[in-house]
Amino acid sequence: MKQFKYPAIALVVIATALFLGACASKQRAVFNTLYSVEHSTMAAYDTYAYGVIRGQWPTNGLPKVSQDYDRFQIGMRAAVEVAQYDYSAIAPSNVVQLANVVLHSILEAKAR
Repeated sequence: MKQFKYPAIALVVIATALFLGACASKQRAVFNTLYSVEHSTMAAYDTYAYGVIRGQWPTNGLPKVSQDYDRFQIGMRAAVEVAQYDYSAIAPSNVVQLANVVLHSILEAKAR
């Protein structure tokens, strides 16, 4: 298993998700948690794509980052469907892991 160089990203995403989740009712907490994970990942992806378009970062990493982001979106879609009927599933660890993979891919692509 690959170990991430930047575990702080994962901690920020998880801490934000848990903080938002703790401040509301159980149903609201589920969607707040999923929203915070989705929003932070989407913002990072959009910023990276905008930087590629502006020429700030090379385009070589875009296919891998896009593929990881698509996988994240599939996992997020499934998590939202499950959350509609099961309010005990805050943010599945696989969705958080997929978000971390996207963020890690972005950091690797920027470093090239």
